[in-house]
Amino acid sequence: MKMTVGRKIGALALSALVGIVVIVGIAEYQTGKVYDAANFGNVNVVPSLAALDMAASGFATQRLLVYRHLLADDDAQRTAIDARIKEARAAIEEGLKKYELLLADDKDKQMLAADRALEAEYSTLIEPALVLSRQNKDAEAREALVKPAAVAEKLNTAFDEHQAYNMKLAQKGSDDAVAAKSAALWITLALALVTLLIVAAISVFITRSVTGPLRDAVAAAEAVAEGDLTRPIVVHSSDETGQLLAAMKTMQDKLGEVIGTIREATDTVGTASQEIAAGNADLSQRTEEQASSLEETASSMEELTSTVKQNADNA
Repeated sequence: MKMTVGRKIGALALSALVGIVVIVGIAEYQTGKVYDAANFGNVNVVPSLAALDMAASGFATQRLLVYRHLLADDDAQRTAIDARIKEARAAIEEGLKKYELLLADDKDKQMLAADRALEAEYSTLIEPALVLSRQNKDAEAREALVKPAAVAEKLNTAFDEHQAYNMKLAQKGSDDAVAAKSAALWITLALALVTLLIVAAISVFITRSVTGPLRDAVAAAEAVAEGDLTRPIVVHSSDETGQLLAAMKTMQDKLGEVIGTIREATDTVGTASQEIAAGNADLSQRTEEQASSLEETASSMEELTSTVKQNADNA
């Protein structure tokens, strides 16, 4: 494709536009990363802590209700407490299900599985105690709660560790936001510098490709104006400046041909003038010779006339 000056300028503008678009795109992407990292606490950590708190509160309520079950005086109270224990278990399950939708990574998933396993183990272990409580066997029921109590402590610790892990995730989100902001700044600066260098390089190329031939054209025109048609004109491009130099070269060649033709005609006229001058000189010489002959003839005629006259007088 022929690179005209207009296309070169268009390439310069296009390169600048592409650089700006890339910078804006990268900046938008990095801004999104900063926002996601900074907003992680709002969209994940806070809801996760709320879900864990629901499960932990439900478990605490369930554990308290189990002890109340053993202290109940009649079956009606125990039946009511059984219903509330069922509600507490439902709250635990709802909290864990909500948390499952907010899992951040594999470790978070493993901790949730551990929470579920301990909660299921506790629920299984308290059933014999509740059965004994319904049978008014309080002493046996209290003994049956020894093992569930140990599991309950483990589950409380698991909930605490899980909440602490979420706080750690929140801090990581904050740190990631700061790192993303710093990276966005450096990447934007680097892209701006690269774009500036590319645009500067293209600008230098276009400037040289335009001003260089123009200087050559001016020098050629000045040489022609001074009568020098021997200065070489070299065409390096096919754009408008190259076309200008080509036209200057053609003009120089044509002027050389015209001047050569004029010189030949001048030489021809000079030669003819010299020949005419030589002919004139020869004609003049012959005319002088003929005039001298005529003078001699006239003198002879005078002498002859004088002789004839003398002879006539003597006769």
